[in-house]
Amino acid sequence: MARHTLTAPKRKPTSSAPPAQQKSSAPAAAPSAILQMQKLYGNQKVQQMLAIQMQRGSQQPIQRTSWKSSKLSQIWKTKKKKMAPEMETLHHKVPRDLLTFFWEHLNAKQKGELKTAIGMGPEGIKALWSFTPNLTAGPLPEKRSDDPKNNFDGNYVEEPVTRARRNSVRSGILVQVYNKLVDLENTHDRSCYIGQTEFEAIVDLLKQALDEHVKIVGSKSLDTDTSMWAESGGTYAKT
Repeated sequence: MARHTLTAPKRKPTSSAPPAQQKSSAPAAAPSAILQMQKLYGNQKVQQMLAIQMQRGSQQPIQRTSWKSSKLSQIWKTKKKKMAPEMETLHHKVPRDLLTFFWEHLNAKQKGELKTAIGMGPEGIKALWSFTPNLTAGPLPEKRSDDPKNNFDGNYVEEPVTRARRNSVRSGILVQVYNKLVDLENTHDRSCYIGQTEFEAIVDLLKQALDEHVKIVGSKSLDTDTSMWAESGGTYAKT
């Protein structure tokens, strides 16, 4: 069955530069070169660049940087031991670079409200990247036949009668977050912070996603269900 985006539009290429003037006492730390490349090109492209660099015999290859918070890293390290070996990584439903755009266009008060609303840890953007309802355990991107790149990557359920696919409840909430962020990415004045009305609408959806996640998992911890993956000819796709 062909992959269907289920109301999640493809994104337009765009810059995600933060507001020019940050109203804080100290400037934000500059991201590492590898992190910037991941944000611009995605993990798969960076992996290809790394491979080319190694083939050319570079003495100082760029190292991949972990995006996980320290708490998620520990959880993943423990849970991964009990999973099938081909389930090697975590995928974001709402892509990481969209979350970065969102975070970089929040003011200090909004960031504090976001942390409180969804129980984020102290690691800033890494804590948002590690928001467990937004993660799916699965195979590496290069082993997928349905990798959506930097578009929405939801999970699906099948209607019992029509057998048509639709977003799961949790993914149905998160696709609304994705759509709102794509709209902001394409229309928002990059020199300004996100308006409070738009911010509150997105936070409310994230809270809904977290509530649904807790119903499924029983806690805010990582969901390690991998039953949605089907293997064919050595590659995997979501069913």
